Amino acid sequence: MCISKIGLVTDEIEPIFQKLNPLGIEIFDGNMQRFCAAGDDNGLFIIINPNVKDWFPTGEKAHHSPFEVDIAVKEKQHRLKYLKNSLQF
Repeated sequence: MCISKIGLVTDEIEPIFQKLNPLGIEIFDGNMQRFCAAGDDNGLFIIINPNVKDWFPTGEKAHHSPFEVDIAVKEKQHRLKYLKNSLQF
């Protein structure tokens, strides 16, 4: 589907990023306190802490939402599931 961004809402940005990083997903922008954009120009996870940041530019409150996504990183396929602040492969 070529979705370029997916929002991932969590109270714990760094542990979620540390699960993505071994796949070859690196920090694109941001920090570990408010938000972290992880990935590259072809696709990003926008990881946001809803306790300290709202969605930009709308200012809407961020809410935890489960999702399942198939991604390709460095020509390797991965299926990720996000549910209740937990990221599974």
